[in-house]
Amino acid sequence: MMLEDETDNVVVTNGFYRIRISNERMRLSFFAFLFSKSFEIQFESFATGHIQTNIVPERVWDFRFSLLSEEETKNWKDYLVQVEKSKKVVRLLIKKLETIFK
Repeated sequence: MMLEDETDNVVVTNGFYRIRISNERMRLSFFAFLFSKSFEIQFESFATGHIQTNIVPERVWDFRFSLLSEEETKNWKDYLVQVEKSKKVVRLLIKKLETIFK
């Protein structure tokens, strides 16, 4: 990765842990959990290291979260579809602006 001299607000990591969940309701429940206060609290309790930002991969299975209801699952699914549509619109707009300001 190359950064400009005046780059701010950049997070660099040495890796990720990939979690695959085939069941859609469970996958969306886990995704929603990642944005919850419950996740924040649990992550902090599992964290190690001098700045409390790491957890060992084996601890991932110790997280506890509730399954979304059917309605909540549908709402999250609809929300993510809208996010994807928005990303496509933004990409098209950026391409258009790039051609205008070349």
